[in-house]
Amino acid sequence: MDVLYIGDHKLQANQYFVGADSFQVFHKEVRDHEPLLETLGEAENVDVDYLDGPATMIEFPRSLEGLTEYDVLIVSDLSRGTLKPHFDPDTIRDQICSESSESTLRTVEDWCTVVVG
Repeated sequence: MDVLYIGDHKLQANQYFVGADSFQVFHKEVRDHEPLLETLGEAENVDVDYLDGPATMIEFPRSLEGLTEYDVLIVSDLSRGTLKPHFDPDTIRDQICSESSESTLRTVEDWCTVVVG
């Protein structure tokens, strides 16, 4: 069984206030996806591809053909804006914008119809 696991990408930040100024410091990456990833990796006949939030914006399959390579799609702690960017196309790689990011959520819906039924 082929699994695509996306999301679960967090940065823990601390914000300090000194007088009239504030400073936000990214303290550490929260890796709470690892227990699930390890458990899936130990299962027989299960192959897992994991994409964190930033990687999902670039590498998530943009076509039904690409997505149907997977039997299972796990989406966890991922905002809608990751799959359907709502900012200026020039902000991130041209690759995303050239492949109709508008249709990414539709591709997931079509995948559910094909794979789940």
